Amino acid sequence: MRILTLPASFLLAFLLYLPFPSVVTLRGRALCALHARIVRLFTGKKGRADEKAALAFFLLALSGCAALIGAIHPLCAAVICAPVFSAPACLSLSASVKRTLDSGAFADNFSDYEAQVRETCADFAPAFVTGACAPMVLLAIGTPLYLGSALAWAYAGLCACAACCPAARRISEAISRAAESLFVVLLVLCCGAVGRNPLRTDGKGARSRLLSILGIADGEARTHAPVSGDIVQAAFLCCFCMVLLAVLLSLVLLPLV
Repeated sequence: MRILTLPASFLLAFLLYLPFPSVVTLRGRALCALHARIVRLFTGKKGRADEKAALAFFLLALSGCAALIGAIHPLCAAVICAPVFSAPACLSLSASVKRTLDSGAFADNFSDYEAQVRETCADFAPAFVTGACAPMVLLAIGTPLYLGSALAWAYAGLCACAACCPAARRISEAISRAAESLFVVLLVLCCGAVGRNPLRTDGKGARSRLLSILGIADGEARTHAPVSGDIVQAAFLCCFCMVLLAVLLSLVLLPLV
């Protein structure tokens, strides 16, 4: 049953974040508050904090609790890992933007309309890199050793305290860069789902590649003026890529678990 932990947790994330996208902010605040409290424990009488030791203890405590809960039952692992997949939250936010665009609020300013569409579509890329691709791979890596939930929550903790902890920022950025490279490959492989030839797209990062696939990037890759329907295509393509990744990782894990 452990093989179902990865797809089940990703599915539960949609059930959590689509109706309650603000949970992403609450989760980040809770993790930052926990990290700040641990830093105080590692602060000496002179006011100097051992940030590396505090970060190590923070990650150990966070991942340890997640591992213990996940070891109870695969369903517990799926439930505990669901909040890590924060990417679905951007779907609710983008739907709100699309409703605003379709309402005619930008009817008198088409340049702002295009900029809003392009910005909303581009925001899908980092959201799915850090909120879906990276935790999904980490969860898959740790699943055979019963450490999937531990690795996924450790990454969430690193991202949450990256702003105030240089060591956490370096580690999380390294993981995110690797995940972004994988996500770009997935975008290229799946761009046919939105009717694009992968050989006619370009862009080094996930944001530029996604805009190129949608045909709304600046330059030669642009095929049409940005419209609100591009937001739907961006959401579909990103979700399609993650479903494909979940299936591939599950097939790889099948003989191991």
